[in-house]
Amino acid sequence: MKLIDRLKPEFRLVLEQDTENPLYCQEIAEALEEYQFVIHIPYGVIISMDFLFGNLDSPYNYFNEL
Repeated sequence: MKLIDRLKPEFRLVLEQDTENPLYCQEIAEALEEYQFVIHIPYGVIISMDFLFGNLDSPYNYFNEL
């Protein structure tokens, strides 16, 4: 299961509907479609997620648990 499938609905909605930051959305979507584990997400993508979704103290908080 890819991370894009585990992304919480409120963040998925932001990712799909944000038109002001298309490069951030594309970067995040590509990474989440590629990786299965949060630990594998590059740090730069985590920073982009913090910018787009808001800082939640931990990248694990963006995802539903298995």
